[in-house]
Amino acid sequence: MQTPPKEAILELLEMNSAIIRMQTRGISQEQSLIQPPYGGNCLNWVIGHILTSRQTIFKFLKIEPILSPEELTIYDRGSEVLIDPAQAADLSKLLKNVKVSEDLIRKGLDSLPKGALDEVTPFGRSSGPLGGHILFLIWHETYHVGQLELLCQLAGKREKLI
Repeated sequence: MQTPPKEAILELLEMNSAIIRMQTRGISQEQSLIQPPYGGNCLNWVIGHILTSRQTIFKFLKIEPILSPEELTIYDRGSEVLIDPAQAADLSKLLKNVKVSEDLIRKGLDSLPKGALDEVTPFGRSSGPLGGHILFLIWHETYHVGQLELLCQLAGKREKLI
């Protein structure tokens, strides 16, 4: 895979963040906890999971985490379905951190030396270009951003924004 240019990565990140903001406008904490039928997870979990993914990007860019591992455990891949409102982070805090994380990733990418996105870096059980790993994580985020429209509809929000 050819390493994508930094601008392409940032464009996808910005689009995802904008869609998250549009889709979640007016959604309450209670609405964010409505579970979809047939498995899956609630909107609150999806936003928290996106932040876990962004914090993986933070590791690649040597950015300090904005949420502790304890705060994000409930949002990890394979975690239990988020049913207990007491376990859920406040949606407004999660959404604030979506913006903060976008800004930090932008600064982190801007501060990389020329050619850093092409450097072979381990990720999971393989290794490849740093830019490819970051692009994969943004693609993964995009998958979850796509779930938001249905989750918002379950919460009673009927207007289509995309």
